Amino acid sequence: VAGCGYGRPYMSEVWGVIWDRDRSAESPVQMFTPRNSRGLTITKGFARLPDGLRVTFDDADRDWQPRQITVWRKGAPRDTGRTEQVRYEGVDTLAAANARAGYDLAVLTARACTYGLETPPECIVSRRGDLVAVAHDILSEQHGFGRVIAGGTDEIVLDAAVKLINEPTVDLVEDFSAVENVALLGLVSAAAIQRADGTVDVEPLDCETGETDVLIFANPTTKVLKDQLVAVGPLSTEV
Repeated sequence: VAGCGYGRPYMSEVWGVIWDRDRSAESPVQMFTPRNSRGLTITKGFARLPDGLRVTFDDADRDWQPRQITVWRKGAPRDTGRTEQVRYEGVDTLAAANARAGYDLAVLTARACTYGLETPPECIVSRRGDLVAVAHDILSEQHGFGRVIAGGTDEIVLDAAVKLINEPTVDLVEDFSAVENVALLGLVSAAAIQRADGTVDVEPLDCETGETDVLIFANPTTKVLKDQLVAVGPLSTEV
């Protein structure tokens, strides 16, 4: 039943179902940086992927008789014949079978990486299936992180200097020979702040390109408290 809804049973300190869904509008329940973790590892598998799936399902439009279709992986050649067999229980329409097969094939490529890190027990507030945020200078050279030593609503002070970016868009550049890094054009830094309740908020920054330990918020909202964890990076990719 869980598999029909893109989920899997969760059997640990609590019981339930992990539901795989679009998380882009949700706030992470916890943020990890080198300030509260260590030993970041990235493992990627390079398995020989199937070009498609031969899907068998019981079709409701055909009086629940078994039906088989072939769904191809996006961009994969169709002349190699490298397919794998799968049967979907509970999927009973052609559209649902196509959608599930497309999802399973996309997982093979989009989720080939596994990230791991070590963190002390008091940092673990997330459970399996929760959305978490990770910021590390291995993932992006624009990532910075620190803890707040002086809180406030308009500006805060961190215990370490971080890199900030505020570069004009391409159409506003008059002399490209003066641009040191064109990849940074149009980028503006923002701060991801882990609040006391564990949620992570994003605040755009009013800044200039350079390094500083003082962060000034472009649109101040809620006061940031001392000792809260902060990660800095380009807006929308802070973590």
